[in-house]
Amino acid sequence: MPKKCCVPGCRSNHRYGDPYVNSFLFPRDESLRKKWLELILREDYTIKKSSVVCIHHFTEDMIIKKDTISKENGADVPRQRLGLKRGAFPTIIEIPKDYVPPAKRKKSDEQAGISNGVSSISTHLNYCEYCDYNTQVIKDLETHLEIHTDVKKYTCPYCDYISVLQTQLFSHLMVHANEKPFKCVYCTYRTLSSTDLHKHTKTHTGEKSL
Repeated sequence: MPKKCCVPGCRSNHRYGDPYVNSFLFPRDESLRKKWLELILREDYTIKKSSVVCIHHFTEDMIIKKDTISKENGADVPRQRLGLKRGAFPTIIEIPKDYVPPAKRKKSDEQAGISNGVSSISTHLNYCEYCDYNTQVIKDLETHLEIHTDVKKYTCPYCDYISVLQTQLFSHLMVHANEKPFKCVYCTYRTLSSTDLHKHTKTHTGEKSL
């Protein structure tokens, strides 16, 4: 699957079926990596192995389109993919309307009385690195990211269904609304809840509730 451009607002390679856009990994040089982050307005971004910036953010003079590379055996072969010249950096950046510089962002968070530099509602949009989703509520983003990390934690009490989100589980439970899977062994009583069944059974056994 093509790597998605991590520049805020850029949707290159984000949607399945869209034309492929050439992209480049971050440089290994630490100072140049930092410069890239500053230029793409993501100074607080954690670079991953799959993090890339697409070709749309580089000027023509920084891109190698025709060249050869040397293989381990010393042979020179034509370059199969586009490359960047040494020291190249992205300069074509469209600043999002909601962009807040990190310095102002931190100051706003401190003024809001947020401890440890972490806010539940930030002063800027937080983007999902896997799709188009964005939100100002950090907790909402954390919940959303579970969709992409395959964290299954909401289990249906009536069947094997497991959901990533609690809201999805609630929707699924409607399937069982008319099933009432818990049946009394003494009469025709049925219920959706094992707790309700336990209480009902006591009416037959004479057991007193605590």
